[in-house]
Amino acid sequence: IDQVLSLPEGTRIQVMAPVVRGKKGEHKKLLEHIRKEGFLRLRIDGEMREASEEINLEKNKKHQAERFAGSVWFGAQKLDLITAGR
Repeated sequence: IDQVLSLPEGTRIQVMAPVVRGKKGEHKKLLEHIRKEGFLRLRIDGEMREASEEINLEKNKKHQAERFAGSVWFGAQKLDLITAGR
């Protein structure tokens, strides 16, 4: 939270939800499930990808995958919104 509070006003951050952390596999069923849930973008192994594109992962390599949940743009009231849950 302190890092977010130190950002300048008008900063936009991306909210990502991790779905794979350091697991080997192609994760085809998971990727299909994410598409069916309506998510449009993913970050896989550090690269932003469109969920609609064909994504082929190496079976024997560990992967990191996050679904893009949205963007938040902090304005003048960011302090009130963030610290309300503290």
